[in-house]
Amino acid sequence: APSDSRSAEDVFLTTLFQANDQESYVVMLIGSMSGNPPLGFKIYGPAKEITDEPTNVGLLFFHGAIDLPQLDIQTCNSLLYNNVNYGEFAGYLEVPAKAVYVLQFTPSRDNTVKLASYDDNLSFWQGKTAVLFTRSTPNASFSSEFELWAALSNGSTFAIPRHENDIDESGNQ
Repeated sequence: APSDSRSAEDVFLTTLFQANDQESYVVMLIGSMSGNPPLGFKIYGPAKEITDEPTNVGLLFFHGAIDLPQLDIQTCNSLLYNNVNYGEFAGYLEVPAKAVYVLQFTPSRDNTVKLASYDDNLSFWQGKTAVLFTRSTPNASFSSEFELWAALSNGSTFAIPRHENDIDESGNQ
């Protein structure tokens, strides 16, 4: 429903899906209010809420930025996610819960082009999982006008800050 809604009758999109009451799910709304692309839901399940290794942070990535190409995400010259299309989830991975990872976003076809970098610090979420997701900003362009957000397994969300310094080829600042 719109942000000024006062009634359940204002709903503009619904869906039904069969869920197992013993599992958790991640549900993402995709599309544009203009209808191009149309609004819809993407559902990932079963979702993980804790990591296999208690000293790690679990990450699931969702590409939700309409205007971005197929993406690769790397840190320190290591490829974390490869060839992720708009509207797709890329599976869980676990990384050591250290202070900050600089996540570099590149088009899959050309990893020499850096679209943007973000400072991902989820060390406080050790032993738990988060969904990292891109979202378009108003007036988004191919270059870098998108945001990276984190949704924690407790439902909290927050924007991941942009990394403003240049990164050399080895991933060093």
